[in-house]
Amino acid sequence: MKKYFFITGLLCLFLTHQGSGQELKTNKIEVLWGVGNLQRQDINFSPFIHKSWSFFNPGIRYEHQGKQYHRVYARFGWYKSMIGKPFTYNSQLSDTWEPVETQPHNFNILDLNYALGFYAVKSDKSTLALGPQIRNLLNQGPYAYGETEIGAYNFSFGIDFWARYEHFISSKHMISAELSLPLLAWVAESPYLGQDGQYMMDSMPFSTFKIIGNYISRGKIESWNDFQRVDLQLGYAYTVNDRWNLLAEYKLNVSHSATPSYFSSIENVFLFGAALKL
Repeated sequence: MKKYFFITGLLCLFLTHQGSGQELKTNKIEVLWGVGNLQRQDINFSPFIHKSWSFFNPGIRYEHQGKQYHRVYARFGWYKSMIGKPFTYNSQLSDTWEPVETQPHNFNILDLNYALGFYAVKSDKSTLALGPQIRNLLNQGPYAYGETEIGAYNFSFGIDFWARYEHFISSKHMISAELSLPLLAWVAESPYLGQDGQYMMDSMPFSTFKIIGNYISRGKIESWNDFQRVDLQLGYAYTVNDRWNLLAEYKLNVSHSATPSYFSSIENVFLFGAALKL
């Protein structure tokens, strides 16, 4: 019932919202970079909880504020994880046996979303925007088992209920908070034990885009009962001048699904960057 309440509320906001054509409009482009921590468990590949820190978390964001709030955002996270310490084993790479060191698993996270907000509160000090968010989260990367690697993926494409609150402490200091929860999502994940006959067929094309398209087509629509995700963001902005802001953000992403098999991911990311008013 909660998701239908959210949808009804969003529809009411859309139908009743009124704005002046004379409202001040701002456009910003923001570039961020930070450090992230990932804790991930995918029963299809390993019973262990894989943990990793990464300093490769770049992001870019475009934001428009006017009658409504619009934002397009992309971030990429690259993590490596290994249970235990690396060790060396003998491998016959050519005609002779040679020592080879074990490699870590790779986890790549691509975060793409678009948020559309309608202002429930808008004053000189504070704003509260509510609306839908198109939320796309792609987890991909190979699990390395000695000389063998098995590709893993967990994709979710969904529509979220989204809310953003901003408060100006002073003319130079602003804090913000965001929360988004999924209403419906299209979820595609690796088959049991990572590979099956259908996976082999889907991986046959020479085009990477066709392969990814095949993986996505095997997904299904899931609601909160089968797929849970929570996104939380806390931010701080410092106004340097009329054109530039300095940014600091904390992001928490928690994803969990139990069907057809258990998958869990918790990602904490600390980002720093700058915003340019266009």
